[in-house]
Amino acid sequence: MGQVARVLLVEDHEIMRFGLTQLLDGHRGLSICAAVGDGASAMAYLRTHEVDVVVLDLTLPDCHGIKLIRGLKQRAPQAEVLVLTMHDELRYGERAVTAGAAGYITKSAEPGEIVEAIVRVASGGRYLSGTLRDRLLDPERRRRNIMDSLDALTDRELEIFTLLGEGNSSACVAELLNRSIKTVEAHRENIKRKLGLKSASELIHYAITWVQEGMASGRRGEDDFGGTDIEIVQRAASVPQSTELSPRCSLAEPHNLPLSRKLNV
Repeated sequence: MGQVARVLLVEDHEIMRFGLTQLLDGHRGLSICAAVGDGASAMAYLRTHEVDVVVLDLTLPDCHGIKLIRGLKQRAPQAEVLVLTMHDELRYGERAVTAGAAGYITKSAEPGEIVEAIVRVASGGRYLSGTLRDRLLDPERRRRNIMDSLDALTDRELEIFTLLGEGNSSACVAELLNRSIKTVEAHRENIKRKLGLKSASELIHYAITWVQEGMASGRRGEDDFGGTDIEIVQRAASVPQSTELSPRCSLAEPHNLPLSRKLNV
């Protein structure tokens, strides 16, 4: 990177693009090379131009910012990404960093703090709050965050999550709910996204724990199944992956097959 960092702004609100451009134009170490309003324009720009920092919002008209971060890092791995958004970091901060962002700051921050964040990221550093750094370093806290996120699931998603935890494959769930496999798979992806899970096996792992520990009963807090919600999730890692379950549909595999084959993961 040269002495002056080249900055690409990705922000769908024109007034925000104007304000950020005015703010950064006054800094000698930063140069706005382009300001675009959607993810497709950002990707197109990077086909023919090199930038040092991409400052982007998460809410864009054509894609979610988390998906865009991954695409940007694939197309321009040398470019650092700073998320500047209205969304609180407790909701998206960890996912943004996991996707490849070097920093996360909210639009409620002071102008000087926003400039400081861009400069730090442009210099190869990270700009994260102490809270977000702690979350990234604390796996037990991540498990608690996953459990907190269950409240974000719709009734249908929670139903599918429970059926998966009972040992049903996507085909079984589709039969039980009279839905297509494609619809069930779409719900699975939504559940993974909302819970911040990276793989199908991780989704199944937490679904099994949810069912076996009795949480699918809908009871919260201290219950008859051996502890609080948080204590149950903290035990998730110790649930044997070969635990026998009882799929409920006619497509269920015989129980002597490995669990990974029963669940089609």
